[in-house]
Amino acid sequence: LSTEAGLESGAITSTETIYDRGPYTLIPGVAPSCSIWKSSRTTHGAQNVTLAIKNSCNYFFFEVGRRIGGETFEKFATRFGFGEKTGIELPAESKGSVEGPEHRKALYKKYLENYLVNNLGIKEQAIRDEVKGYMDNNPGTAKIRARLKELGITDSKAIDRVIRYIDDSKYQPGLVLNATIGQGMNDVTPLQLASFIATVANGGTRYKPYLVDKVLGYDGEEKLVKQPEVVDKIEISPVNLEAVKKGMYAVTNEAGGTARSAFVGSKVVISGKTGTAEVGAGYDSHAWFVAFAPYEKPEIAVAVMISQGGHGNYPAPVARAVIEGYLTPEEPKDNMYIGNELVP
Repeated sequence: LSTEAGLESGAITSTETIYDRGPYTLIPGVAPSCSIWKSSRTTHGAQNVTLAIKNSCNYFFFEVGRRIGGETFEKFATRFGFGEKTGIELPAESKGSVEGPEHRKALYKKYLENYLVNNLGIKEQAIRDEVKGYMDNNPGTAKIRARLKELGITDSKAIDRVIRYIDDSKYQPGLVLNATIGQGMNDVTPLQLASFIATVANGGTRYKPYLVDKVLGYDGEEKLVKQPEVVDKIEISPVNLEAVKKGMYAVTNEAGGTARSAFVGSKVVISGKTGTAEVGAGYDSHAWFVAFAPYEKPEIAVAVMISQGGHGNYPAPVARAVIEGYLTPEEPKDNMYIGNELVP
């Protein structure tokens, strides 16, 4: 997603090279790095779009994030369907969230609303709206403190808590670095990721996913027939698209690709991307893998997540099995032995 945002916004080009220097220090106050730097103090060196995807080079995507900023990342994420429900026929679909200025503010307004109602017992909607409004127009801590007291919030700890919610709702420059590698407040479903990969693979058409293809009556009459529904058509430069697809191809088919070992001898030319989502100290990261196939004329997109699976190459064999089962199904084998003889 960050690659598409960077390419289509013009912040980077498909041939531009960014040099991985280990810790990323171009935004004051933070210094994240690639896992390769953390484990062995080495870097990926010079990376373009294709190589960065193949090697999963965080440094490259950090620089993309700095250039595009949180607002552009959020715009592209929303355009591709993140942070909203897909509309599939499920009763309780999660819409997830996006690490971006507007999504962050909306989330912290919910936090503050809950605190005002359930902890401070403020029933007046007008008061709650005024306090939450300081996230949109912040007059400064001193004025907020004074106004909170006028509104009846006099406990110093409660005032501090309210102000902390207001301050934390502000989008900081370093947050986009987490956003561009899928961390931070990004919260996505496997279906959203599968839809995103399908959109990229087909050149920019986002479809509404569905489970039921058709409904037949007892007499065989078709009662309902679903047709593909286009949600959005996103313009993606063919040059940019090819750079991204080549990177995903390299992940699974070229030496050094982060999931190469899982696709040796595959019956289908599969392209994919590994992902590792951190979940906090003391827990293994969630393992993600997304893929599409075949490379030239994609027919299927897959997203696999293993909770606390560790690394993104672990779900790759699952994606391979699904894709091969769909595109190259084996003939069913009848293992029943039929013989005309008595069994003692």
